[in-house]
Amino acid sequence: MSNQKMFGFKVLLLILPCLWISDAATDTLTQGDKLNSSDSLVSQNGAVTLGFRLLQYGETWDDKRAGYYLAMWFSELESSPPIWLANRDDPIADNSGVLIIDNTGFKITHDGGDPIQLFSLHSTPTTTNSSNIKLVLQDSGNLVLQDADSKGENRILWQSFDYPTDTFLPGMKLGVSHGRSWSLTSWFTGSIPAPGSFTLEWDPEGERLIVRLKERVLWTSGNSFENIPPSEPQNMNYNFSHVSNVDEQYLYYTLLMDDSTREEKRKNARLILLYDGSLQLGSGEFIFSSKSCAGASTQNGCERWKGPKCRSNGDQYEIRSITPTDMNSVNYSLLGNTGLSIYDCKDICWKDCQCFGVKEDRVLGCQFLSGPYVQGALDGTSYQVIIRHRSRLKNWIWILISIAMTLLITVLLGVLFCLRRRRRIRMEDIDRPFTEYFSISSSSTFVSIILLPVENAGFFGSEMQLPLPKNPAFSAGRRMIETNVEEKEIENYSLNGLSMSVMDPR
Repeated sequence: MSNQKMFGFKVLLLILPCLWISDAATDTLTQGDKLNSSDSLVSQNGAVTLGFRLLQYGETWDDKRAGYYLAMWFSELESSPPIWLANRDDPIADNSGVLIIDNTGFKITHDGGDPIQLFSLHSTPTTTNSSNIKLVLQDSGNLVLQDADSKGENRILWQSFDYPTDTFLPGMKLGVSHGRSWSLTSWFTGSIPAPGSFTLEWDPEGERLIVRLKERVLWTSGNSFENIPPSEPQNMNYNFSHVSNVDEQYLYYTLLMDDSTREEKRKNARLILLYDGSLQLGSGEFIFSSKSCAGASTQNGCERWKGPKCRSNGDQYEIRSITPTDMNSVNYSLLGNTGLSIYDCKDICWKDCQCFGVKEDRVLGCQFLSGPYVQGALDGTSYQVIIRHRSRLKNWIWILISIAMTLLITVLLGVLFCLRRRRRIRMEDIDRPFTEYFSISSSSTFVSIILLPVENAGFFGSEMQLPLPKNPAFSAGRRMIETNVEEKEIENYSLNGLSMSVMDPR
């Protein structure tokens, strides 16, 4: 008898772990089941887990430092960011969250707040037997609420693939189908999972993927996906395909693997829209980095930022160490707005012609640079500054204009100098003594004034007043004189009784 008891005890020991493993590894919830913060669902192959997770924000956001979320993650990467969140807009303050399936649908209940309704049976137009509904976590990472129709076939009532967050998984769709649209939205910051500033969308007209910063197109894949670099053979290749018809226009992708694909790559396939707008593969490689699309670049899919007339082609953000030089150089009007990330601030600043940059280390809220500043100070503050760009053509135009202006000023100064010199010479000629006009090299010009004889004789006789000459005559002559004028004595000439002394020129 004791042997039978011992045998039964051993069987029980073998069965209990199996029962525990089966319960712990379940992938399904049915009506009346609950999933609390200490439980989890695990997909059939064990790749994906669903449960409640505490996420630390690192900043005070919405008056909280952390929050609980119903999250999904790759089982082997539990410490990595979740691939899906059910309540990213409505975090729970504590670990009181419970996922419940009842006759109204399924929802998250928690202490101190209203239930978070994820799906209501009243919203479906078809009749549903609530006793047949069940929630299944699939190996693909899709959480599906389904029921059995009259034929016994499963019918999807709700699925997480219709509500993507920041991760694009194989089998998901981006685009539109029968009035429903799908797109990815980045996290608010690197640690706050609320919807952020960037979206990843499918553009059916251009047949390309688009990353937007608010309404601004930041990057595109190209209509042949030429801006998505090919993966190496040991990595997985992402084979993108799209569907286009009257009712549907969407993109999806499948994985191409061969024997050289590493095992860890096979389990973690995904495309992630990061909080800064970059696109990253699950293996860690970047499709593109948003830092390369700072406003001016048009390479590798980047789109040049458009804006008001004060922003020209080539303007872009660059990190600079600056020091404001005026009390009004910094604008703090949106500093306390925790609903704005630095990327929202950059978009706002770009649209404002009075804004020169935003403070680099602000995680929440905006601190704008809007006045005079100097760059390069050792004790300066790090800002993302909008750097104005001038094309090479414009630079050459300014260089040529500068050269032309320099030549013109030089010519004008030369002309002015010549005019002033001529005027000075004329003034000197007017002021020069009369006798100086007779000094010309070794020759001199002399002037003789000859008065014609008067009618009355007695030239040396009695005193008499001579009448004015009727026909005075002037004669001019030229003679050679000695060059040594310094020793020349004064010569006296007498004509008609009138004597005139002529000084030899100096």
